[in-house]
Amino acid sequence: MRRDLRRLSDAVWPLGMVVLYTITLSRRETRAPSDVPELGSWLGAGTLALIPWGASLGISIVAFGVERRSIHLLRTLPIQPRALLAAKVVASLFPVLVASEAVSVAVCLVRGATATQFLAMMVLVAWATFGYVAIDTAASAVAPTFDADHVQRSTRLVGRLFGFACGAAFSVTTFAAAARLIVFATGVPSSLTSLLTWRVGGLAPLGWSLVVGGGAIALLSVVAALWVALYRVERNVRFGV
Repeated sequence: MRRDLRRLSDAVWPLGMVVLYTITLSRRETRAPSDVPELGSWLGAGTLALIPWGASLGISIVAFGVERRSIHLLRTLPIQPRALLAAKVVASLFPVLVASEAVSVAVCLVRGATATQFLAMMVLVAWATFGYVAIDTAASAVAPTFDADHVQRSTRLVGRLFGFACGAAFSVTTFAAAARLIVFATGVPSSLTSLLTWRVGGLAPLGWSLVVGGGAIALLSVVAALWVALYRVERNVRFGV
């Protein structure tokens, strides 16, 4: 990004939105259920897990297309497609993780989160960062445009739709699993007791099954995105198509 001022300037808008979102979360007041007051902190700061998504859209989603003419150099180097894809993921992961965790620390300190809540939030944001960066980088590899006149056009629509589909699956399942874990830790509000204790054939689908199943599907969506991206990188680097 230091070598490409266009890309650096393009990241200003999403990172600026991250800052505004941080200020909003720090000032927002939330009301927890009276029987489970511990939920108040999560209701106010739980959406911090979306911060990596916003930052990733300014960095990871254009990871391959911004190579422009340098892609011809990459094709001549003895670099394995797997290594190239991993390098792109790591290169985007570091700045997004730093920005997201810094925001999380600031908001948790302002809102007076406990040590357990603080640690859990750091883990959740780190997991979300890995997922969103991996998926957005994969999307940029699926349909790059190396002659785009604007940074945000360096990934074609089909790539963005691919990223949106995988990102939606990752988001829904991750937040479902995380929400259930949080309720396990804080206690079930009386208004949700009948729903969360619902059983089918002796199995509670909204219990640990939701946590395990949601986590598995979230991981699978990331693996599937990277698998498709690896196929596309190999064809692009080796065959130029």
